[in-house]
Amino acid sequence: MKSSFNVQLILRLIGIALTSAIFTVSIYSQFNIAIPIIACLVLVWQINKFISYLNKTNKQINFFFEAILNDDFSSIYPLKRKSKILEDLNSKLKKVNEKMKDAFVTNAQQEQYFQALIEHIGTGILTFNENGFIIHANSSFKQLLGYKHLSHIKQLKTKNELLYQTIAHIQHKEQKIIKLHSIKEDKTKLLLKAIDFHNGKEKLKLITVQDINKELNENELDSWMKLIRVLTHEIMNSIAPITSLSETLSTFYSKNGLPIPKSEISDKTIETTIRGLDVIQEQGIGLMHFVESYRSLMRLPKPKKEEFEILAFLKNCPIISQNDNTTIKIECNNENKQLSLNADKEQLTQILNNLIKNALQATEACIVPSININYGINQEEQKYISIKDNGQGIPEELLEEIFIPFYTTKEGGSGIGLSLSRQIMRLHGGVIDVKNNPDSGVTFTLRF
Repeated sequence: MKSSFNVQLILRLIGIALTSAIFTVSIYSQFNIAIPIIACLVLVWQINKFISYLNKTNKQINFFFEAILNDDFSSIYPLKRKSKILEDLNSKLKKVNEKMKDAFVTNAQQEQYFQALIEHIGTGILTFNENGFIIHANSSFKQLLGYKHLSHIKQLKTKNELLYQTIAHIQHKEQKIIKLHSIKEDKTKLLLKAIDFHNGKEKLKLITVQDINKELNENELDSWMKLIRVLTHEIMNSIAPITSLSETLSTFYSKNGLPIPKSEISDKTIETTIRGLDVIQEQGIGLMHFVESYRSLMRLPKPKKEEFEILAFLKNCPIISQNDNTTIKIECNNENKQLSLNADKEQLTQILNNLIKNALQATEACIVPSININYGINQEEQKYISIKDNGQGIPEELLEEIFIPFYTTKEGGSGIGLSLSRQIMRLHGGVIDVKNNPDSGVTFTLRF
């Protein structure tokens, strides 16, 4: 191909050189005046053809890219041309054109697939730019919120101010639950999750919206059933002895519904009665404490949040500072050891006191007890504090039960600590997780 192109180039240059020589000689010779004119015209023609020959490939390539830019893949590139170089060029352009066409068709099919997927998914999806203009809102989002056409997020404001404010101000990787009363003429709880991304042109925010009313109702019912079961158990355990003793003591002072004469009541009967009343009083006080614990769980104050360094807070936590440092170790899984947290110090101390106390009790039988406290930022960009021990662990079937109020596996335990900890974390917009370690013990993780 290259040799053919070079031969054509050399021949054309030789022709231009010869014509130029003839033109020059004819001017200074006494030939007919027509000869230099003809030579000049031939020279112009040769130069024009030479330039046209050089530009053939450029024009062909330019035409190819113009077609690609316009998504036009219908151009035909004939393989039989007078010029070998053009034949070879057309062959390559044809192959590239076919590959580009296949890629275009594949992308179009994928786009249609994902578009259909987004439109038929049960989760509402909303995408908008920094100015609030909506790029896309799928059918589920419109149906869920009762809209037909959406172009700007401010349109949400006309129907529900809370929804608009939440969508407008929700942060990257943040999730919120809001309760609305005007959608589908029913109370609805929506879970909103947000993520920021860049599409190459502008910064966009994608928000998913899910109706979690049914799931929450089922979970709430399940939680109430578990709580009622525990409450019934605790109350019955307190009332049963009181009822039994009351019936027994009643037989000491009445018979067949009539009072027994004082003369027939012995000192032993009185002593037994006093002991019975002491037991009744003890059970009554225990029941009152139980009710008070329930009240404290239901009346948690709103967190008074402040910014503080996690490491300094952990070191100053009483239950940590007062224990042997060889047992409790604090580690940071983040490059920035001065990582800060915005939370209620007092309430967070309550959680740590409870978790570390449980860990200390769980490791009492260990030859080398170990409690590791880690803090940092996880893959979901959430700040966390974890407490890991090397105790016996918790049976898998009890991992969720331990968070039920008043549920306890320890003798003399109140069953309040972990449920209180979970409630505090909910008030902070976070969660508390528990899992058994692969080797031994458990790990409790506070995620904010």
